[in-house]
Amino acid sequence: MKYLVHRPVRASQPLGPPTAVQVASPPQSPDGATGGVPIQALLPILGSVSSLVMITVARGSNPIFMVVGALIFVVALVSGLAMSFTQRSRAARTRRISRERYLDYLEDLRDSQREAARAVRAQAVTTNPDPVLLPQIVADQARVWERRPQDDDFLQPRFGVGVINRFDLEVPAEQNPIQPLDPLMLAEARQVAAAYSLVDLLEVGFIVSRYNNGLCPGTERRHRLFL
Repeated sequence: MKYLVHRPVRASQPLGPPTAVQVASPPQSPDGATGGVPIQALLPILGSVSSLVMITVARGSNPIFMVVGALIFVVALVSGLAMSFTQRSRAARTRRISRERYLDYLEDLRDSQREAARAVRAQAVTTNPDPVLLPQIVADQARVWERRPQDDDFLQPRFGVGVINRFDLEVPAEQNPIQPLDPLMLAEARQVAAAYSLVDLLEVGFIVSRYNNGLCPGTERRHRLFL
């Protein structure tokens, strides 16, 4: 005797494959931005020295011109040092701002990944409920035998909870060796990617269809009931 069963549309959907999340590239390393500052600071000093030499050679030992040359040298020295400190402070400020902005981005990424992890847990609990909730699930006829052979979670019973890699957070690799990425920000991005790619307390299933042979003691009728 054959029985025709009309199944309703499935109410819960299985979890799909892990979601790939591309992490933004960290800012470039600031080491190369301050390399030319000392040379630029020496230019005014070298110019004042050349002017002092010309004054000494052209005017001899005139004390007035010697004083003027010394003043020019002092002014050039002070202006060169001021230029050096200004450029270095500007480079440090630019580096600090870029790092703060990238850290803010990573914090926003953490918040979004926490929300995504909560959504994944909620969907996993609906698809693979806790054993204590099975009587309530069985009472709903729409949830009984809802999985079809074409579903991804067909013959995939739950056997516990664990830590699952659900998000593939990818940190971009360094493309230009001449301008490397900021090592501190790169390490921070990799730490975030490693921590928030995983979802803890997530339902773990056992894929029965991957194993063709199995051992189940008992009679043939018991085997059919098990399957």
